[in-house]
Amino acid sequence: MPAIKRRLRSEIQDDDRMNDNVVKFRKPVPPKKPREPLGPKAKKALTIVAVIVFFAAVWGYFTLFGQG
Repeated sequence: MPAIKRRLRSEIQDDDRMNDNVVKFRKPVPPKKPREPLGPKAKKALTIVAVIVFFAAVWGYFTLFGQG
């Protein structure tokens, strides 16, 4: 039985190799929409959050490792 299964598998693999020469026509992928730029409110909020995170990191660094 295993010899038959092996032979069938090899025939299936041969069929896969034969299909590699076939040109497959596919519908083109639609282009992605470009990302919209951030608005002024979002930029301002992001800047404020970045400054707060920076100062929190500096405070945490000196709290854990000391000042000198």
